[in-house]
Amino acid sequence: MNRRMLAATGIALALTTSTLAIVFLPAEAAPAPAITAVVPAKADNFVLTDQTGFGHELYRYKESPAIVIVSQANGDAVSRKAAKTVKFLKATFPSAQFFMLNSNPADTRAAIAAEAKAQGIDTPILMDSLQIIGESLGVTQTGEAFLIDPVSWKIVYHGAVDASLAGKTSEPYFLTNALLDQLSHRPLSTSYTPAKGSVINFPARGAAKTYTAISYAKTIAPILESKCVDCHQQGGIGPFAMSSYDVVKGYSPMIRETLRTDRMPPWHADDDIGVFQHNKSLSKD
Repeated sequence: MNRRMLAATGIALALTTSTLAIVFLPAEAAPAPAITAVVPAKADNFVLTDQTGFGHELYRYKESPAIVIVSQANGDAVSRKAAKTVKFLKATFPSAQFFMLNSNPADTRAAIAAEAKAQGIDTPILMDSLQIIGESLGVTQTGEAFLIDPVSWKIVYHGAVDASLAGKTSEPYFLTNALLDQLSHRPLSTSYTPAKGSVINFPARGAAKTYTAISYAKTIAPILESKCVDCHQQGGIGPFAMSSYDVVKGYSPMIRETLRTDRMPPWHADDDIGVFQHNKSLSKD
């Protein structure tokens, strides 16, 4: 693959591709004032490992009738309550796919695994220590649920898991009712409820306006061409081919850390990025 092929996959990052813009910013970016997050209409593809080191690519769960992601942080009371509800919902809706998402940089994989064991959490907790996925989803607090329709990838419900984790409302079973509607192919009666969790800070949100000046063709593609594409092409030794913008964006957490540290994975298999290329889930057709 050459620069022309890469450039053809996308032009401007702007608002729709801010995730990739974050990929190449230094990890030590200065904290910014609190920014109001916007939940996107659709969920972008991504690849993250869980607390066991197993990799998950969102779009590979397209056969599930529903995908639920709930934000989490270690030692957080709201997260622990939400995890218990998620465990119940997993048993109630076995055809749906459930994840928890940890976007707290202070929580290591070992610590999250210990938290999961101590709390009896059997749901995969996705490691988002670079905060790229939480930021792109519009996460602001713990116990925040996102229900995704895998046909359209639309976020059809966003908010509290249930009434015990919400503000004043008369509807006690928010996520349960949303799942019942989704799995019954009915329009959702409620698409949003206010949540009351612990705040999760995303310092890079304050720099969002600067990302609009970054061009995929002029900024990102040349970096990938010089550092990555020799191996990451069809038939190459890389575990996936950088054949399109969508592929690159899905692997943005791994690519960002590779470029920042100048080391290829698995460079710290006990941490959040871990063993992407060794997971069978990432090699399926």
